[in-house]
Amino acid sequence: MEEIITTEIFRRLELLEKSNIDWVALYLGVVSIIVAIGFYIITAIQNSKNSKETNLNNIDVDIKTARTFYHSNAMQIATIVADTPETKLIIEKSDNAAIESILNAYENACDAFFKKKINQQDFSDKYHEDIGLFVKSYKEKFAPPFTAFGNMLKYYETYHKKVKIKK
Repeated sequence: MEEIITTEIFRRLELLEKSNIDWVALYLGVVSIIVAIGFYIITAIQNSKNSKETNLNNIDVDIKTARTFYHSNAMQIATIVADTPETKLIIEKSDNAAIESILNAYENACDAFFKKKINQQDFSDKYHEDIGLFVKSYKEKFAPPFTAFGNMLKYYETYHKKVKIKK
């Protein structure tokens, strides 16, 4: 884009050299190009900030949806009264699936955190404690080297064990 603008400026300067130069028009043209480029840069920066906020809001919705699924699942399980081995197995698998959906939402959030797709301080303010609680509560799901929640574990090891996030 800059190459096209520069080429166009030089072409117009050559045309002006052959005729009478209107320095005021030339000055205004150059200034307007500089202002347009400045506005383009400012708009790009603003869009980047808005994108990070939108990504964090989407993550928040995903986590809330997973938690709602977990709570609704718990309510359905509470209505089951049969105390057979098959029922216990179904309840256990259903509970594990609900927990996995929450952990997957946090894993995706941590992935966005490390890829800097979201505001990292806002993320830490919102989810720092939750991540620590999940890693401590479900240690078996975070056992390296074969964990499906590597980003959560990385966040935990980086920000819980070594450095405290400022509030």
